[in-house]
Amino acid sequence: MVPGCEAFGLELTAFDGTCLDLAATDAVEKEFAVPTGGRYPQARLVTLTGCGTRRMRAAALGSYATSEQKLFDQIVGALTPGTLNLADRNFFSMPRWVTAAATGAQLAWRVKNGAHSLPAKVIAVLSDGSRLVRLRESNSMLSARRTATGDPGLPRLPEAIARLVEFDVLVTDEAGRTRTSQFRVLTTLTDHHACPARQIAAVYAERWQVELAYFRLKVSLRGAGVVLRGQTPALARQEIWGLLVVYNALCDLATCAAVELGIDPDEISFIAVLRRTRAHLDAEAHHCHCTRPRAGTDTIKALATAIGAHPRNRTGRQRTSPRTASQRRTERTHQVTYTINIVTSNLPKED
Repeated sequence: MVPGCEAFGLELTAFDGTCLDLAATDAVEKEFAVPTGGRYPQARLVTLTGCGTRRMRAAALGSYATSEQKLFDQIVGALTPGTLNLADRNFFSMPRWVTAAATGAQLAWRVKNGAHSLPAKVIAVLSDGSRLVRLRESNSMLSARRTATGDPGLPRLPEAIARLVEFDVLVTDEAGRTRTSQFRVLTTLTDHHACPARQIAAVYAERWQVELAYFRLKVSLRGAGVVLRGQTPALARQEIWGLLVVYNALCDLATCAAVELGIDPDEISFIAVLRRTRAHLDAEAHHCHCTRPRAGTDTIKALATAIGAHPRNRTGRQRTSPRTASQRRTERTHQVTYTINIVTSNLPKED
């Protein structure tokens, strides 16, 4: 396994979604929808991404009006045994949890805070501060599912045993200012000796890798603020899939360079990959021969070596930056330290 791509002996993956601006034609607007107050129609994209390589393993594409959850349902089958999947709280529901767990993949999903936001009761408190919980579909949830499917005889989902890790993350900047965020992670990893709560809390932070993947795709590769060119829905879809293919090819080059050096792919600069590849293609385009053999193993190896020679990313930095564009205009990035504290649960105990 590539260094930096696993935890607890499992390959890390994550689900998340993003949107892409499309050409403002009548046909594209009709199929993809325009956000309220927006200038362009948008496509919604949900991907299953490898956290170590940031390569997209599966993707579902739809209109802006299509929910991330519906797109997730289209690609949940891409989960495989031997992986640990991370997902934000937007994706959890009892049916999705049961379906995802049935693939054989292990799960560590963030869920909403609050005593009544999770259909679970505590059945045991473990020595690391985490809880074993029993998930059970409530009558109201079952009724809602029956209504949504139009099947009044739909059976109740099977109960499931999971483990809940609740923790606070204390962020302290150079000036000593602090802020605290609360997290609740539900996981199928029930062995608290093999997978301690504090390590699960730390591993969940790797979900952010999918956000970095989207930054690479939308800013580094496509270009910040660039609107895709396809003038019809078919061309818009074709352009997006083409963008994903090129992005994955660049991720493969970065991984080749990392494997050659025996380092974490995080250390490979995506900008270096992009520039070296463009320079190679530009040189090939100006080659004097009209026909030439396709790039083979030697060419890829040479590219990977050139990429590996580029200065590496500094992966040990701990920073926090403003999230919104307006905040970034007035605030700056801070060096910070993160402290994880396991906390008690407000979930009810099983009778």
